[in-house]
Amino acid sequence: MSRRGRRPWLTRPDDGPKLAVRAPARPRLLVVNQYFASREATGQLLLELTAHLADEFDITVVTASSSALADSSTTPDARVRVRRVRAATFGRSSLILRALNYLTFLGRVPVAALRSGRADVILCLTDPPVVGLVALLVARLRRIPFVLGAQDLHPQLGQVSGHLTNPAVVVSLRIAQRLLLRTASRVVAIGEAMRERLVGLGASAHRTEVIPNWTDIHVIRPLERQTVWAREHALEKPFVVMHAGNIGQLQGLDMLVEAAEKAPEITFVVVGDGSSRAALVERAEHAGSDNLRFLPWQEHSRMAEVLSAADAHLVSLVPGLAGLLEPSKLYAALASGRPIITALDETSEGARVVTTERCGIVTRPNDADALVTAVRSFAALTEVDRVAMGQRARTYAERCGDRRHAAQAYARVLHSAIASP
Repeated sequence: MSRRGRRPWLTRPDDGPKLAVRAPARPRLLVVNQYFASREATGQLLLELTAHLADEFDITVVTASSSALADSSTTPDARVRVRRVRAATFGRSSLILRALNYLTFLGRVPVAALRSGRADVILCLTDPPVVGLVALLVARLRRIPFVLGAQDLHPQLGQVSGHLTNPAVVVSLRIAQRLLLRTASRVVAIGEAMRERLVGLGASAHRTEVIPNWTDIHVIRPLERQTVWAREHALEKPFVVMHAGNIGQLQGLDMLVEAAEKAPEITFVVVGDGSSRAALVERAEHAGSDNLRFLPWQEHSRMAEVLSAADAHLVSLVPGLAGLLEPSKLYAALASGRPIITALDETSEGARVVTTERCGIVTRPNDADALVTAVRSFAALTEVDRVAMGQRARTYAERCGDRRHAAQAYARVLHSAIASP
C-alpha cells in the first residue's frame, strides 16, 4: 500500500507533527484568615502549612494588612500569592477593639477573595470566629467546596471563660457555627476532644478529621541548656520553668505569681506578649516576686535557643476548655526536648499527650499549690530522668507534631474536598 493510501489508524506513531502533552493543572487553593506570617499562632501555622502545600497547590492567601504583630524573621514561600486587605489594627486588650478589627477585615474579604482569581477549594480557620461565613459566601458564589479548620469553638469558649454573656451574640454565633459545620465540605479538628465537640454541635462525623497543630522540628530542636540566649538573659542557673507564648486571659497564668512566692528557689520565666501581660507584670511587681521574670516576644528564628533555655515548659489554660481550645505552643515545647508541665483539664489534647508519652506531669489548671508540687518534683529528679522525659517529648514531636506530617494530612483533606460532589 502506498504511503498516501494508508489508513489513519495504521499510521506509525512517528508519522506527522508531534503534539505537546500538557501537564495536568494544579489545583488552586484560596486561604482566608485574618493573620498570616505574624506572631499570632494561626499566622505562623498558616505560614508553615502553605509553604508545604505549595508543592501540590497554586495558593492565594487573603489576609489582613501587616501590623505591629508581623514577624519580620519569617517570610511566605515565594510560590504563595498574598493579597492583604486593609483592616483596623487596634490593640487586643478588649473585646470591642478586637471586634472592630474583625469587622473591618471581614467587610473587605469577599471582594478581595472574588478578585483573587479562580480557585478549586477554600480553606479558612476559625480566626476570627465568623470568617467561615465569608468563606461560605465565596464558595457558594464560585460553586466550590470549602474546608473549615477549627482552632477554637465559639461561642462556647467565650461562655465557659465568662467573656461572652450577651444572649443575642451567643445565639447569633451558635446559628453561624451550626450553619458552617453542616455545610463545610470538610471540618478539621486539632484534637479528639474537639472532634467530639464538633460532631455534637452538628458536624458530620465522616467529614470531620483530626489533624493536630504542629511545629517545624528542624527549626525548633534541642540545644544545650546554656544557650547564647540563656546567657544574654542570665538564665544559666537551674531550675527554670518557662511559659513561651500568648499571655492572654485564657492561659491561666495568674497562678504564677502565687507559685513564685511559694517556690523562691525556682525561676519562672514568661516569654511573649498578650492582652493580660501588663496586668500580670503589675501583680508580680506588687508581690515583689523577683523570681518571676517577663521577657519580650522573640523572633521565630531564635526560638530553639529560647525554648532550650528552660528545664521544663509550662502549658496551661483555665479550667473547662478541653475540646474548645488547645495550646498550639505544646508542639514547640515538645520539639525542644524538654519535659512538659500541663496545667490543663485531664481530657485535653495536651494532657493526653503528656500522659501517654510519659514526657511530663499533668497537674490541675489554675492551682498554684499543684503547680509548685509538680515543679519541685521535677527539680528533684535526676538529670538522667529529666533527659529521658525530654527525649520522649522530642520523639513524639518528630512522630506526630512535625509540620510536614500535618501538611500531608491537610493535602489529603483538600484533595478529598475537591473530588467530592
